Amino acid sequence: MTLVDGVASKLDRANGTESGRTILIQAPRCRPSTVIFLLAAWRADLVPLLIDDQAPSQRLARARQVTRPAAVLRQTMRSDDPFCAVLGDDWELSHADPGGESHRLGGCPDPAYIAMTSGSTADPRFVLCRWNGLDIVAAQWAPRAGIDASSRLLQISSPAYDALYTEVVPTLSAGGALVFGAADLWSRPGRLAAYLRQSQVTHLTLPPSY
Repeated sequence: MTLVDGVASKLDRANGTESGRTILIQAPRCRPSTVIFLLAAWRADLVPLLIDDQAPSQRLARARQVTRPAAVLRQTMRSDDPFCAVLGDDWELSHADPGGESHRLGGCPDPAYIAMTSGSTADPRFVLCRWNGLDIVAAQWAPRAGIDASSRLLQISSPAYDALYTEVVPTLSAGGALVFGAADLWSRPGRLAAYLRQSQVTHLTLPPSY
């Protein structure tokens, strides 16, 4: 947890990121840095909103307009190496809306994260999700999927969708390991199959259409 603690410590010291505030995380797909940023936000008692760092600028602007985050956390270097961003300080924290009691999420008990809908109507919605929902996911998803301390789950969901939480939370809660690969791995079946064998992956989540 050293990397998580390091990021969380900087979040704790940052002006405007007091407990209970929202933090917008521009997250790269299928990268350990996304999970590290998420866990660090929770460690610092912040409420994360994950958004794909390749999302259209209009979507990012909408997220900032509606949720008014205290800060924005993003990776500053992109690479084909999935571990590049967690080996150093290749990330930055910027202040978006540093003040204002009205921007806290005090109206919802135990807020865990904010989910952003797909925006198929051109007007994405934001859903504030509570910790009790994640507790249920951790308690029920892992046993049903057979996830335990020996499991290796390929983290493949985009940070734009809350399916990512059903990968991360049950796996880590059960003591399993998350495996990361190239972001386009899921779209290349032959390469995916080879990677699953090579990385000894035991679990992954794919849509039925796959």
